Amino acid sequence: MEKRPLVSIVVPVYNAEKTLDRCLASIRAQTWREIEVLLVDDGSTDGSAALCRAWCEKDSRFRLIEKEKNSGVADSRNRAIAAAAGKYLQFADSDDWLCADATERMAEAAEKSGCELVVAGFYRVLERRIYAHRALFMEGKVSRKRFVEGLMRAPANYYYGVLWNKLFRMDIVRLEKIACPDDLSWCEDTSFNLSYLAHTKNVMVLSEPVYFYTKQKGSLSSAGRVLPGMMDARAEVFRRYCRLYKTAKPKSRNAVAPLGYWVSVPVDGGYSVEGYRNPQFYAARMEKEARRRQKRAERRRALRRKKPPLPPWLGPVKR
Repeated sequence: MEKRPLVSIVVPVYNAEKTLDRCLASIRAQTWREIEVLLVDDGSTDGSAALCRAWCEKDSRFRLIEKEKNSGVADSRNRAIAAAAGKYLQFADSDDWLCADATERMAEAAEKSGCELVVAGFYRVLERRIYAHRALFMEGKVSRKRFVEGLMRAPANYYYGVLWNKLFRMDIVRLEKIACPDDLSWCEDTSFNLSYLAHTKNVMVLSEPVYFYTKQKGSLSSAGRVLPGMMDARAEVFRRYCRLYKTAKPKSRNAVAPLGYWVSVPVDGGYSVEGYRNPQFYAARMEKEARRRQKRAERRRALRRKKPPLPPWLGPVKR
């Protein structure tokens, strides 16, 4: 019997002691036994590192990379990629979990089809509800051009932007020096995907979900918050879209969608459709909102610097 190829599964970890066991148990239970699991502890301040060490003692396929200081998920993923020994590369987040045959389905699809990229559906877990997100617009073996056309139609969709529903070939990642840009505070996974897509010929699309993505209440996407440097990150992502567009040459009618993605407003883990319809209006709106937030932050800083004096009858505050 021919030996099955090794799959490297990368799991960045930061203060995830409440959900980590569930994630790693699902990985250990994979029906595809030929795996190595690269855990990267990003300077956790809870019990995450101890849990990682316990899993490494329990299963020799688990390896731990420890960082003294927190440096972000992009750096964690890049360190794991540098240490990986597998033919294929897979990702998981520490608060999510995998279907038992997730790795097997994707690895077999890659081996049988010869495609450079495998993309699968996923389940979205929102509090007590679970929604299935299957393939968009296509299924089976498709050309890069057709896949990019789908991407251009829905550039803000998690299906295209995330890493954890995909299987990558390690030789392409190494040869083309593809990495998560650690200078971006947002969307570093989308940047990785766009860079990788530029070096593919065909994509194998699996409709059935293989992954459970948990949407935590109060997360950045839920709150619609704008991270520092988000506009710079969006600009960089848009530049990568442009490079991919020139390479893949999808239908021109989809070319404006990434512009709408770049200027759209974050809403509940996605982006408002109106941003696609009228990108100029929403670009002006976002610029106005950014100025308003900046002025409000400046007022708060000024108030902190200039504390109001106490009334004389109160006297000194006793501690």
